[in-house]
Amino acid sequence: MNQKNNDQHQALSNYLDSLLSLPEEMSTSATVPLSTPAQVAPHAFAPEALPVPIAPRAGASLKCFVFNVAGVKLALPLARVSEIIDFSECRGVAVPPLVLGRVAHEGQQVPVLDTAAIVLPDSNLTPSYQWLVMVDHGSYALACDSVDPGMEVAHDAVRWRTQLTKRRWLAGTLLQHRCALLDADEVYDQSADTVS
Repeated sequence: MNQKNNDQHQALSNYLDSLLSLPEEMSTSATVPLSTPAQVAPHAFAPEALPVPIAPRAGASLKCFVFNVAGVKLALPLARVSEIIDFSECRGVAVPPLVLGRVAHEGQQVPVLDTAAIVLPDSNLTPSYQWLVMVDHGSYALACDSVDPGMEVAHDAVRWRTQLTKRRWLAGTLLQHRCALLDADEVYDQSADTVS
């Protein structure tokens, strides 16, 4: 492995470690519930998935859709994901720093968000976008490098964010899976100025 790859691997490892070990910002006991998800459309990526409540409950589980951006493993509640589209469908003028363009979806032009710019704003890691994750039936799309099989985790296994931090997009972490759980509403709100 050359020096550049070693440096990128080390930077990624440091970043993941910082996400997964924030005791002053996160706790397994307190929660910040995410908003109630919309119903998954019949033509959705996972039509068999039923919407799940996001607010943590003892004994409940959370179905997640997992994807990768520049080596960082991210998850969204499955009920928020409508479908997956090839990145080549993204068209139009980018609106830096957070919008890559737009994608036609059900008669609308949906903004495509630069996920790496949101999640890795100070990183020199480079994404290689291949897919668009359509969120909430076309509210917006997230660009990603690859998609993984989904997973189901117990709400108790999520280390939920306890207060707003500079990482507004972070709802919590799945420590066992070294994965960050996105707050779909905060991701959109963070980019709202450039989406309009």
